[in-house]
Parts: sequence; C-alpha cells; structure tokens
Amino acid sequence: MVGDRSLSSLSVSPLMNWSFHQNYAGSNKKLPLSFSSRSLSTDSVFYPIIHATETSFKAVHTFSHLPWWGVVISSTIILRLVLTLPLAVHQNRTIAKMELLLPTLKEYQEAVKHNIIVKCRRANLPVEEANRRLKKAAKEVARDLYAQEGCSPYRVALLPWVQLPLWITLSFALRNMAGVFPGHPSLETVETALATEGCLWFQDLTVPDPYYVLPIVLVASNLCNIELHSLRRQTPSRSRRIFTNSLRVLSVAMLFVATQMPAVMTLYWTTSSTFGLVQNILFNFPRVRRGLKIPRTPSESQTPFRDLSTTVREKARAFIILQREPSRK
Repeated sequence: MVGDRSLSSLSVSPLMNWSFHQNYAGSNKKLPLSFSSRSLSTDSVFYPIIHATETSFKAVHTFSHLPWWGVVISSTIILRLVLTLPLAVHQNRTIAKMELLLPTLKEYQEAVKHNIIVKCRRANLPVEEANRRLKKAAKEVARDLYAQEGCSPYRVALLPWVQLPLWITLSFALRNMAGVFPGHPSLETVETALATEGCLWFQDLTVPDPYYVLPIVLVASNLCNIELHSLRRQTPSRSRRIFTNSLRVLSVAMLFVATQMPAVMTLYWTTSSTFGLVQNILFNFPRVRRGLKIPRTPSESQTPFRDLSTTVREKARAFIILQREPSRK
C-alpha cells in the first residue's frame, strides 16, 4: 500500500473509503486532518510509478473518448499483447527446446554418473558423499547444456516477474482512481467519471459488482487456467501437486477479495485473466504453435482438447472411486 501505517489502519473497510470518496471527490471540501498530507506518505519508491500509471489511464480516456469501462478493457488487452504475450511465446519456445534436449541431457548425465561412481569407489567414499556429488554434477551438466543451447530455465521464470509487478501497479492505480484506500495527500487522482461510465449491470465502477458476476467470472477463468496447466502433466511431482492445490485455494479465496473491491479493479482482473485463458488455449493448437515458431515436441498433441477431455474424465472417474472407498469400508 502507498499509505503509511496510520492510513492502513483506517483503510481496512472499503465501504468507509467509498463513503469518503462520495463525500469529498468532486467537491471543494477540505480533507480532514486524518487524511492530510501528514498522514498520507508519498515518499514510497512505488508512488511515481503508480502516479504515472494513473496519468496514463487518464490520458487514454481523454484522447480516445472511450468510456472508462472501454479504457480499462482496451488498455488491458493492449498491455497483454505488447508486454506479456511476447514473453509467453518466448517461454513456450524455451520449454519446447528444453524438452527436445532431454535425451541428450540424460546421455550426458549417465556418462557423468558413471565417471563419478568409479571415482568414489576408488576413493572409498561413503554413499552419501557419492549421492551429493551426483546431484551436483547433474545440475551442472543441465545448466551448462541449457546455457549452450540458449534455453536457460531462468528465462522460463521471466514472465511472472514481469506480469506480477504490472498487475500490482495497474491494480493500485485503479484503486486510487476509484477513491478506495486513498494513498495521496490530495484527491487529485480520484476520477469521478468512474461513477457514471460503467456498462451493463455495473454502471458505477467505484463500487463492487452488485451481482458478483465479475468476481465469479474471475475465479472461473483463474481455475480454468490452473486446470489447463495441471492437466498437461500426467504424473505431476509431489511439489507440483502442492503448488497447484495452493493456487486453487488462492483462486477461490480471491472471490471474497473481488466482491469487496470496486468494479473497475475486478473488471481489469477479469479481463486480464480471461485474456490469459484464451492465450493458453490457443497455445495448445499445433498450427498456432508453428505460426509462433515454437518447436514440435514429443509431448505435443495433434488433438489437444480431445486429450484434455479424456484426461478430465479419467480424473473425475478416479475421484469418484476414491470417494466411494470410505463408504465401502
């Protein structure tokens, strides 16, 4: 949060801040002492970035003459196309190259393994020391091979490190513009037009979605994204299962958070999540992958959705059988 501790203690309830926004936004009333510049810190290193994002949003709104709901949706799609989509394509290319290198990597590791075992036997080293050397050598071989072929695993993690700060920055900017959790010494950043430039059932973007449609769509798209990734792995590791289950729990918990936030934030979150879902679906088509110059791999399916539906049915059948076992006992 941009505000300091004294502000954060006052900003627990979003309803209080919406009331604050309605009472002071667009009026000549002076801020009460508790919301003065003394209690609203602006020396955070993130403030210039968030403020620049707010200014950019307003510039797009002014020059495009779009309503605010159109500005949020179009800006989100453009940013995803320009910033995150190229990184996602690069990520898929890197993963494909790493998969194609697996046979070569296994040959190298077997050769190194044989060499280390011979040396450890000659030196009468304990089994624990031999295993430690084997693990270290295997990692070094993989790192050197991937680096030589230009597909370092660190590049795979580049997308989240760009996407997460972008998501946080845009969320904070929209939060400030809606007047929720004000983190500035004035109300200059509050955009009063958000209250009248919504659409459909959420005409006021400064208050939560009254029918919870956007939060539900957000959670559904997030869960679909998670399941789409998890179904690609037939035998996930234990750490992968724990990570996937944690993401599922966080996605469901996001429903409560989204129902408390103004519609302008949930609109952005839902648009971004839906874009990611469509993107991941398209990445499963072989023709799309060839068009993006992603190498063909042994695990690539020519009928991805037929295979996914088969996997879903198998997992559902296994889950039903698992639920029936306690009753039989």
